[in-house]
Amino acid sequence: MDINELMTILTALLAAAATRYDDVFGDAVTLIKNRMSSKIEGMIQDQKDLEDRINDLNDHNSILVRDQDALLRKNYHLSKELTVLRNRLQTLDQNTYMVSLRIESSQKIRVIKAVRNVFNLSLKEAHDLVESGQPLFPTPVTAEQANVLLECFSGTDCLELTPVTTTQIEN
Repeated sequence: MDINELMTILTALLAAAATRYDDVFGDAVTLIKNRMSSKIEGMIQDQKDLEDRINDLNDHNSILVRDQDALLRKNYHLSKELTVLRNRLQTLDQNTYMVSLRIESSQKIRVIKAVRNVFNLSLKEAHDLVESGQPLFPTPVTAEQANVLLECFSGTDCLELTPVTTTQIEN
């Protein structure tokens, strides 16, 4: 036998084996191809879903960054306003007083008359206000206002002026 005959026999055997292979394994190969195809399609869909989710998260992150930026700007403006208010409070410290009344029974009539004049009240309203014990001046007054009050309450010796500090105003 020469090489050409051997090659012809081998080619015939291979052709027979391939035909036999398609007959035996063809259905299994087709089934595997179909399943792999559906798995690949599922993986492609999962990849698209992940890309959509990543885009949604990026959009959400952009919104958060924008909101954070806005909050930082607002915080900066509030900080500036707080500085301005602190400066105003320091100015108030030097020129503001809390006024309190110390009423002795011997001066009650004079105090009622002074309260009546300062607040433009009737005699009964002034009497009730003095008797209630409520602070007549719950907020700080300026130096000018304090001088006017001292004039109105002169002769009673019942006004106490206390310089206001920043901590008293903040509380």
